[in-house]
Amino acid sequence: MKKMPRTLEDTMIPARNYRKMVGFYRRFLGLELKQGTPHFTLLKDAKSRQELCITNGRSVGRTSPGIRVTDLEAALKDLRKLGGKVSRRWDFGAMRGANAKDPEGNEILVWQDVKA
Repeated sequence: MKKMPRTLEDTMIPARNYRKMVGFYRRFLGLELKQGTPHFTLLKDAKSRQELCITNGRSVGRTSPGIRVTDLEAALKDLRKLGGKVSRRWDFGAMRGANAKDPEGNEILVWQDVKA
């Protein structure tokens, strides 16, 4: 397995009431707005530098780690070799990725930036 840069980028939470969830986490944890769109909001803890991505709808089925990779195909190949499974592939704006599961069935989101 070739070593490729892979980064645990954030934790993702799906929201049924998008605005309410964004407001809750901003106020409850004192998180700063890093990026906001109609589809997702990225919040950041200034002290720990941890990030929380709240999605507007069901892009993830439950709270999931978001993992940025530089080579999506190689990452998904490695994921399968290690016992993981790809559930769904997608393209979204400047990202290409996949919803996947680890060997115990926990959802993870694997994505890469796509050059525009």
